[in-house]
Amino acid sequence: MVITIIPGQMHHRIGSLLPDPGNEARFCQVFFVDQELQTRLQWATGLNGRLLEELQAMLHACNGYVCSLKSAVDLLRNDPQLQSAKVVINPDARPSGEHARRFNLPECSEVGILTDLDDTEGAAQTRRRDVILRLRGGGLQSICDTHRSYDPLEYVLLFPFGEDGWSIGLKQDRGITIMKYYAFMIQVRPGQFNSLHYGGRLFQQYLVDQAAKIESERLNYIRLHQKDLLSERLRGLRGALHANDGDPSEIDPMGIDIGNHVILTSSPRYRLERQQDAMAYVHAFGRPDLFLTMTCNPKWPEILAELLPGQTAVDRPDITARVFELKKKAFLDRLKSLFGDTLARVCALEYQKRGLPHVHALLWLAVKLKPDQYDAIISAELPDPVADADLHKLVAENLLHGPCGMQLNPAASCMENGACSKRYPREFQAVTMIQEDGYPHYRRRSTEMGGFSVTKVAKLRGGHKANFTFDNRWVVPYCPALLREFRCHLNVEICATVKAIKYVVKYITKGSDIVPLVLYKFRNRFKQCFSLCIATLYHILYLLLDSVSLDLLCYCILFPNWKSP
Repeated sequence: MVITIIPGQMHHRIGSLLPDPGNEARFCQVFFVDQELQTRLQWATGLNGRLLEELQAMLHACNGYVCSLKSAVDLLRNDPQLQSAKVVINPDARPSGEHARRFNLPECSEVGILTDLDDTEGAAQTRRRDVILRLRGGGLQSICDTHRSYDPLEYVLLFPFGEDGWSIGLKQDRGITIMKYYAFMIQVRPGQFNSLHYGGRLFQQYLVDQAAKIESERLNYIRLHQKDLLSERLRGLRGALHANDGDPSEIDPMGIDIGNHVILTSSPRYRLERQQDAMAYVHAFGRPDLFLTMTCNPKWPEILAELLPGQTAVDRPDITARVFELKKKAFLDRLKSLFGDTLARVCALEYQKRGLPHVHALLWLAVKLKPDQYDAIISAELPDPVADADLHKLVAENLLHGPCGMQLNPAASCMENGACSKRYPREFQAVTMIQEDGYPHYRRRSTEMGGFSVTKVAKLRGGHKANFTFDNRWVVPYCPALLREFRCHLNVEICATVKAIKYVVKYITKGSDIVPLVLYKFRNRFKQCFSLCIATLYHILYLLLDSVSLDLLCYCILFPNWKSP
């Protein structure tokens, strides 16, 4: 069953949260998270009533499904319990052994989908995100998410004529998989109107819903084809033994692929293998030389040029994902021409709940950097606003941290235990130095030492905005040459010792975002849990729009040399 929450409305919520005696639970498998829900609900009263009437009349005239379905107004009027349940997202409840940042609350406006991580056969049954419909005649109808009617019934405004969506028949008759179909659906075609691109938040819901459907079908395939996958591995092992006269000691495990290696990129197993690969590079080549992070800039001209009138980058995650993929490739190619040949490179794309994708890269250079070269490559200072106005503006717009701190802004997202987790503001430094903690302390000159500052509007204590003067203590380290070219948040750090390497490797391979949640019900002015099992924290996979868009566009999510099965 689907529980969908979109600003100002709720869809397909029916039945009990607890299963009947003797039945398995089949509810609460999918949620759409919107942190602005309360604000958006207040806006619902300002909708254009005449426009809604015209839309309703159009749907009744053009959409055959609408005439036989009970409207959302009837559902809310007949079942007041729809508003009695509450989902509480708790960022502090984390299991031991998991990376803390996987459980952070969303920090921006975005739509997410929550999917149970359990891959057992029972969980696979409850993962079916059926559309539950109430007919005007009083009956109930359940449409599987792989049924051709799923899309027009779930997204009536996106498909006002009731056009059919993907179904199993398309794959059987024409070989069109779910991914191929939805990658086709979201494309921009000159001269052709695509209602999806005008859907706004509904388009975002559509993307994450289809991505969850794709991953669910992948897991379902693996579950139903265990015998085939295991027999393929057995045949590979027999062939390897036969090639070596039955002596297993002569088999080269690195040169033979035994069976089909089917691993989902969102699984912990996949991330663990990538982490082990990265640590193998450390074993072979020692510490990496550079750690770089490039974040998507929603103001890139390539993105703005493709937006429809009135849209922002948030409305078009498909455009954002495509432009960022091209920028990422150009960024990785530029590293070689800028820093020379590399012995190894580890890259990972991250789609945290901060709204924009970013790529992490670890580089092992063939020619090691020397301490006297650090200042020529990396800067942690504001440039001269007169001599280099363009670079000064780029740093001021993209590479200033904070302000944060108990006195300036204790509510900043970087604050932990009363201090900035990123250790800002840094101390002034006359020269770059490598400290015992393994992190370089870059040159950060005060205005008295010849440094520069910039005054701009910033969020301060209490949430109010005011002018704040940033000096070099607040500058995030960057490479001037890369910043000029890519014009976005682009952090570059020196990896001076092996001490910091394991943290960096684990950070960039920590895995997909997770949202812990607990269900409560309000009754008679007090709060009580439904039951012990429901009140237990469920660790739920959080699928983000940009990662969903890249996946639908068939781009690799982690490590460019790895191919998706």
